[in-house]
Amino acid sequence: MPALAGLFVALFSGLASLIGEMFGKYLSKKAVFGTAAVTTFGILTTGFWLAISLLIQALVGSVPVGPVLIGLWAMIPDSAPGVVSAVLAADVAVTIYKWNVKNLEIATWV
Repeated sequence: MPALAGLFVALFSGLASLIGEMFGKYLSKKAVFGTAAVTTFGILTTGFWLAISLLIQALVGSVPVGPVLIGLWAMIPDSAPGVVSAVLAADVAVTIYKWNVKNLEIATWV
């Protein structure tokens, strides 16, 4: 009887470890790809935000003080760099996605 119990324990523990290993591999790949996508999108958004902020600051720095400068600040809202950089980062992400889909289509034709 103890041998039969040991057999059942070994069988069920082996099955549980096999299922755990399969789920672990699948979920870890999804987690890695998700983390990479979020990190890439964050880096793109931050980079574009920095570039647009520096562009606006250079534009404002080149305009002399007076009504033109006040009008320039009235035309550019405070949220403009963040909004434009998020739109550009999303556009880059869509372009990369379309490029990957096109590569997969080409790979399936072979």
